[in-house]
Order: sequence, then structure tokens, then C-alpha cells
Amino acid sequence: METSLISAKGQVVIPVRLRKKYGFEPGKKIAFFEENGCIVLRLIDESFFSQYAGMLKETAPTKEEYQAWKEEEIEKEEQKLT
Repeated sequence: METSLISAKGQVVIPVRLRKKYGFEPGKKIAFFEENGCIVLRLIDESFFSQYAGMLKETAPTKEEYQAWKEEEIEKEEQKLT
């Protein structure tokens, strides 16, 4: 087990062995999760996003679909004001 101190700013140093093992390099982003009463750090990389693949709509709306939705929303807001 390795330990680290929490700074006054809430910063923690990840031990070198763990940074090398998991590819934590300066400038890379990590995600924080709570799991079973523990804090879990996960490197945000391609594998991070692939686990969520399929959860979102496969394609973004077309420009025309977005414009139609926007016009509907504007119309609804205008009806509220009258």
C-alpha cells in the first residue's frame, strides 16, 4: 500500500509506480467515481468512452431537424406570453 498527503488545495500526488502502470501522464484527464464507499480514479481515454457506446442516440439531429425543433420551442414560448 502506498500513501500520499492531501494538500490544502485538495491535491493528491499519485505514486510514480501507479502513474506508470496505468499511464497517468501530465495533461491527461482522469474521472472520479464513488464505488462501494471508495473513490475510484479512471484515465479518460478511448476505452473509457467505448464503455458508454450505444447509450446515446446514434446520430445527431440534422440541421433541418434541429431548426424545426427550435421553431417549435420558440412557438411554444410565444404562446405562453400571449
